Amino acid sequence: KVAPDGKTLAVVYGSADNNEGSLVLFDLPEGKERASLGAAKGIRSVAYSPDGKHLVTGDFDNKAHLRDPKTGAGCRFSSCDR
Repeated sequence: KVAPDGKTLAVVYGSADNNEGSLVLFDLPEGKERASLGAAKGIRSVAYSPDGKHLVTGDFDNKAHLRDPKTGAGCRFSSCDR
């Protein structure tokens, strides 16, 4: 999924077989990987908020995780809103 500003690509990996998953963020203008984070369960979806200030991933346990759109690290709503 490309961020609304067109500068970051968020890619998720994983499967429903209780395998680990990952979230990888790519800096599109630089053409380089910015961050890579592992997850205990496979990640099945990723979405940015329309303003790009929030990133959410969904895993195969049917849980949503709010993440910092710059680093991919998990955060609470108030700490992501910078």
